[in-house]
Amino acid sequence: MLTTFAAVAHAVAHPARLRVLSLLAQAPKTVTTLAESCGESVANTSAHLAVLTACGVLQRQREGRHIRYALASGDEVAGLVAALRTVGEAVAPRTARPHFAAFHGPDVAAITPHSLPAQLLAGMTLVDVRPEDEYAAGHLPGARSLPVQQLKRMRGALFTTPTLVYCRGRYCLGAVEGVRLLARRQAEVHRLPFGVAEWKAAGYALEVH
Repeated sequence: MLTTFAAVAHAVAHPARLRVLSLLAQAPKTVTTLAESCGESVANTSAHLAVLTACGVLQRQREGRHIRYALASGDEVAGLVAALRTVGEAVAPRTARPHFAAFHGPDVAAITPHSLPAQLLAGMTLVDVRPEDEYAAGHLPGARSLPVQQLKRMRGALFTTPTLVYCRGRYCLGAVEGVRLLARRQAEVHRLPFGVAEWKAAGYALEVH
């Protein structure tokens, strides 16, 4: 039993593989897409995928001529990714903490997965700035899809209500950029301190449509 746990820990103990897991927590992807997103070669990305697949963390899905990789046990692995972020921040040495500080600014909303539904019922608008394929694979309930690249092309005020923006989690620059773009046009815009991985880890279901 402990050997199995250790094998999983060993497989994920690499920055590039954690990046792959974080991306796959959003939606299944091909090796080419993962390589482009991670800034790695296809050969290196394939090697990382092989390690994660061998320990059972990932599964391969053939779609015609293409093979997509997905989390083998979506909610559990997504929860592992979210937990590693939380623990990593908690035990980070003092010298590393300034790197986290930039993602804990005043634009971050004090909202948890548990309190989000009440905020939406109160009239807040929820915006998902991830790519469209990730939104289509599953998003926070009630979220509107406005990828960062689309936001850059839009002009004028978009919403009349306070707005919450999320991307792939607290440490995703996409949400930071989304807030910056929206804040130019409206008064109240905040970042959610979590994304779909943390939402699923808290036991909530994604919306798919």
